Amino acid sequence: MDFFHPDKAAAYQAVDFKQVNQRWLDDQKADWAGEWGHYKLTGGIPRAVAEFQTRRTVLDATWRVYIDWILGTWSKLRTPERSLAAVARRLCETLNSRVSLETIKKGTDVQSANTIRALLDMQEDHFSIRVLPRYDLQKGKFLPSKLKKIYPLDPFIARIWAAVGWNVRRLFEESLPALPLDECAFLSQTFRRARTNEVSYLYSDAAKAEVDFYFDDCGFELKSNGNPTKKQAEILRQCPQSFVVRTANLPLMAYLIGEGRCEPSTYLP
Repeated sequence: MDFFHPDKAAAYQAVDFKQVNQRWLDDQKADWAGEWGHYKLTGGIPRAVAEFQTRRTVLDATWRVYIDWILGTWSKLRTPERSLAAVARRLCETLNSRVSLETIKKGTDVQSANTIRALLDMQEDHFSIRVLPRYDLQKGKFLPSKLKKIYPLDPFIARIWAAVGWNVRRLFEESLPALPLDECAFLSQTFRRARTNEVSYLYSDAAKAEVDFYFDDCGFELKSNGNPTKKQAEILRQCPQSFVVRTANLPLMAYLIGEGRCEPSTYLP
């Protein structure tokens, strides 16, 4: 936004999400839907961004570089490429959900959940995915969880995972399946915030409810246009700070959570 659309971003460059509240967010009228859509196509990959801005597409050669990166990470394991593609497809199919290793294994010909764990660990070590831990607000610590939330590290990388999973090599924009990338794209912006606590999700055993993201002592529940459930609202009230981020203001909030724009202002809502 700062580089390509500075006129739209100027009013928000000195605003940090820690300075504002839900009422302020709901009052904003910034329409960044088109820019957010472009971001979900190219993510923060400079080469992909440059090609899309100049050619309105990402070149096949660029896709090949990143496909080789995903498959190359797995090259030390003697696992057939069809099996690796099936795992990639399952990651895309279960995007935004809490899943077990057995759930990911289902629909593939991988025989062991331990093999799935090894495959995912390798990709996380090579920075293509992020496995979000579960955080317990009452206990104030991370807890082990059988169900994982697994996101590609960037929306463009999510589309690379889809290209691997569905064996799509050409005409990428036309051939890739539609992916729900809002959460993935939002999470990517949290990595731009320096000196923050590890990003996690919130889940309450008592309420049997989940909140999408928690970091920097703030809970974020992403909604299309509706409201959180009663149980989700209870969890959000326990957070020192929280936001319900609806579609209209999702791009703006994603912008505000990243640092490096300029020095924070003394603005208070």
